Amino acid sequence: MTDSKKKQIFPGIKKPLLFGHRGYSHLAPENTLAAFSLLLDYKIPGVELDVYLCRSGELVVVHDDNLLRLGGYNGFTEQTDYTILKTLDVGSHIHSRFKGERIPLLSEVFDLLQDQVYYDIELKTRRLICGELEKKTVQMVNDYGLQDRVLISSFNPFSLKTLKAIGWSRNAIIYSEEIPFYLRHGEGRFLSGCSIIKPQWKMLQKQSIHRSKKKHSFPVITWTVDDPVLGLKLLESGVTGIISNNPGIFNNQGLLP
Repeated sequence: MTDSKKKQIFPGIKKPLLFGHRGYSHLAPENTLAAFSLLLDYKIPGVELDVYLCRSGELVVVHDDNLLRLGGYNGFTEQTDYTILKTLDVGSHIHSRFKGERIPLLSEVFDLLQDQVYYDIELKTRRLICGELEKKTVQMVNDYGLQDRVLISSFNPFSLKTLKAIGWSRNAIIYSEEIPFYLRHGEGRFLSGCSIIKPQWKMLQKQSIHRSKKKHSFPVITWTVDDPVLGLKLLESGVTGIISNNPGIFNNQGLLP
C-alpha cells in the first residue's frame, strides 16, 4: 500500500481533512443542532462530536460527563435518563439567543448532516469493560449507511479495542497532557490496535513527529487548532487533518484542496 493510501482515512477523500470541533462551536453552542447546521452553511467538510450512552440507552451528543457547566444540572450523563437530558437548556450559557438548544441524539445529528460531511465520533466512557456504547454506535452508523464516512475515536483504549473486536477498524486514539502519564504519548494505540492517532497539537511540539514527514507512517489528526498560521505549519509537517472550533478560517485561507 502506498503512503498516500495509508493516510487516506475516508475512501476518495484526500487530506487535509478539516473537522468542526463539536460542530461550529466558535459561533454556536457546542454539540448542538445549531452548531452542526452551521457546518453546512459554511461548507465545512467534517464534523467532530462526542457521544455518550445515557442511562436509558440512547446515544446522546454531549461532551461533559457532568452536566453542570452546559445545562445547569448537577448530574452525570451516563447516569441520567434521556427524559431528563432532553429538557436541559444547553444554549443559554453561551447567549440568550440560543435559549432552548437541547442535547441532541446521535440519530438527530445524522438526520441533519447525513452524508454531506465526514464524521469523527468521539466515544465518551470511563469503563474498562466496554460493549454497549460501541455496538450501538456502530449499528447506528450502519443503519444510516455512513460506514465510509465515519471515524470513531476515544481517549479510552479499551473502548477502541472493543470496536476492533466487533469489526470496526477506522479508529483513532486521542491523547493529551491531561491523561495518565503512561498514555500521554499515544501508547493506547498499541493496546487498542488502532492505526490512527489524535494528539492535542501541543503534544506534536514536544514530539519529533511534527519535524519530519517521514515520521508520519500513519494518519495524524490534531486538535484543537484555531490559528491558521499554526494550522498551516501542522499541515506542512504532514498531519492528515485538523480539528478546529473555527474551521471557517481554514477555508478562508485556502488550506483545503
